[in-house]
Amino acid sequence: MRNLKNKIAWITGASSGLGEALVYRLAKENCKIVLTSNEEDKLEDVAKKSGLRSENYLVLPLELENFDAEAAVRQVVDKFGGIDILINNAGICQKDFGEKTRESIERKIMEINYFAMVKLTKACLPYLKASKGSVAAVGSLNGLVGAPMLTTYAASKFAVKGYFESLRYELEKYGVQVLLIIPGFMKTDITIKSLTGDGSQFGQNSITNEIGLSVDKCANKICNALIKDKSYIRMGGLEHLFPVVSMFFPGIHFWVFRKLHKL
Repeated sequence: MRNLKNKIAWITGASSGLGEALVYRLAKENCKIVLTSNEEDKLEDVAKKSGLRSENYLVLPLELENFDAEAAVRQVVDKFGGIDILINNAGICQKDFGEKTRESIERKIMEINYFAMVKLTKACLPYLKASKGSVAAVGSLNGLVGAPMLTTYAASKFAVKGYFESLRYELEKYGVQVLLIIPGFMKTDITIKSLTGDGSQFGQNSITNEIGLSVDKCANKICNALIKDKSYIRMGGLEHLFPVVSMFFPGIHFWVFRKLHKL
């Protein structure tokens, strides 16, 4: 069991959705919180809504596509003295056919969803080792099974799963928890903000986002997983059967997905 109270927690993608919900949840544990995204005004609003005193939070806006991780870590350590929890939550989705997606957009998605997580985690590791802390990575059900119009997004989340599952073995001897989070359907605006093949915003919601779990419930599940020192957590409903069907009945899985997406 781990204690979250009074810990120093860094959350990326903290300006909305699951990241915002995690800020509010960890504020209840009296954590000192670092809020990161590329939307500074929204981060300030979230920090104020959380009820945290100014000395207990740091708004640290970053463009995760291209940022100096070492400099960012120094800012956190200068204010709080260390890092106990890193939650790699920030990400961006794709909504277009792979054939139509520009290489620049593919690289952007990979930079934000995968390379930024790796870079920030590695920069934080000396402090996470010192505190025997926790690092969490938000993957996706599409990191277990692919789907149409999500080619590069799925690839980035497959990479996240592979990296953090492997990292867990390497950090076990230091007492660092590595938690891989696999959300299924969740009520967020990730599909609305998804990038099309030319980089424009998709601008439409998805039925899976409308019927999914609330971000508050997901934030509670994540915090409980951190407390219980879990290494893996799935959040959602029957959609988590997709990888099982894909593995044991690939023909059925492919047929169902083809019909669902009218291909």
